[in-house]
Amino acid sequence: MLSDEAREILRVEWAKISALAEAKKLKDWLSNPKLLEAVNLSTNSPTKTYRYVLPTQVLSKLADSSLDSRCLQASRGGYGAFDARTVAHEVIVPFDQQNENVLGGSQEPYVSNPLRVSEVSAINRGAQKNKLGWDQLCFVLTTVEEKKNTEFTRLIFRQILTEIYRRLSTVRVVYPAPRRVSLAKTIEVIQTFSQSTLVETVFWHSRQHCSRLLAGDSGFTKK
Repeated sequence: MLSDEAREILRVEWAKISALAEAKKLKDWLSNPKLLEAVNLSTNSPTKTYRYVLPTQVLSKLADSSLDSRCLQASRGGYGAFDARTVAHEVIVPFDQQNENVLGGSQEPYVSNPLRVSEVSAINRGAQKNKLGWDQLCFVLTTVEEKKNTEFTRLIFRQILTEIYRRLSTVRVVYPAPRRVSLAKTIEVIQTFSQSTLVETVFWHSRQHCSRLLAGDSGFTKK
């Protein structure tokens, strides 16, 4: 099943990217500056729906090289037609949720207006508000189809995941860790607090007793 294969590829590749990042060895995978820029801009697009396109389409191509990575709807027909929405909702959306909603937290990105077209190509440019962003998506996916090389597709996908990891560092909430205190210091603070509380208690009772004396009440009951 396409989604199962895609899910496993994503798991393996994301683990690789995460390990490189933790070892401070994360790098760019593409040498073409125009392609590199297109992946970066698409991953960080102001149009939230667009952020889901490259991960979904390129991952699908990796899972099944016979697919046309530009296709969005199986009803388009022809070479490599498939339903990209299934992979988006079954694989990419859960991945997004597991990673701080790094792509935007959309539950159904492929039912939004920008992707209610048959494929990511210039023929559907007129239906897009963000035309320059659409051009970037078209450029990346058209390049993938022209190369027809699995290893090249894998490099594209790793670059996409690298950009997602970098984006994650900007959206992740970091909670400050409390300062650690030694046992000796903790005991000192507790003792100081206890002594202070004891003094305040004795002082309060003394004031109460003095007040009763002044009022003619010794505090003892006469028999």
